[in-house]
Amino acid sequence: MHDPAEPVGWASALVVLGGPALFLAGHAAYQLALGDTGVVARVAATLLLLALSPAAVALRAPIALAAGMALLITVGVIVADRGSARRAPQSRGPRSPLR
Repeated sequence: MHDPAEPVGWASALVVLGGPALFLAGHAAYQLALGDTGVVARVAATLLLLALSPAAVALRAPIALAAGMALLITVGVIVADRGSARRAPQSRGPRSPLR
């Protein structure tokens, strides 16, 4: 991964797209353990990142493009969280320290 223009291989797809997918899936599981039901954006983003992995390898996309897509998807989850936090009433249950 020393060259960002290098085509994505399975190892680089695992790092660039699988890493954020693993983080989002883990955080969704953590939120569910706390009783929070607002995990739809994280689950959708995880599935999207996992679907992009074989597509990026098959299309021989540059690593920088795959990393940029992972960044955009992760930022989309952040934006969705901020929007839902403004609309939702404050709960009295435990709150994730990651918010």
